[in-house]
Amino acid sequence: MECVRVRGRTAESGQPGYDAATLAAAKAANNTAHKASDDAAFALTKIQPTTISGVSALLTYVDAFNSGAFYLEPNGDDAIPDFASAPYCWPRVSGEDDIDMFGYALLDNVRRATAAMQ
Repeated sequence: MECVRVRGRTAESGQPGYDAATLAAAKAANNTAHKASDDAAFALTKIQPTTISGVSALLTYVDAFNSGAFYLEPNGDDAIPDFASAPYCWPRVSGEDDIDMFGYALLDNVRRATAAMQ
């Protein structure tokens, strides 16, 4: 999440303080962090809990994420707004008719996990 601040405070071309190498490094770090975040989110759709407590922990985590429980602390005079997790922060995976499929994949993981417990 800190990459949002670093990228946000890096000057673009034509802005005071612009440096091409600094901007390229900030963009690369931002892309790497977002890929790692997406990979971790996708793991939630593939790694099946093996107990009811595990299913509960998965759903509790998703609820906490959607409720903004993960956030950046305010950073002094930083002009970049504070980040908090939210439902729109999950990876966007579009299916037919441009329907976001991430939530369905997560629920399917829970369905498969509970079916395996029976």
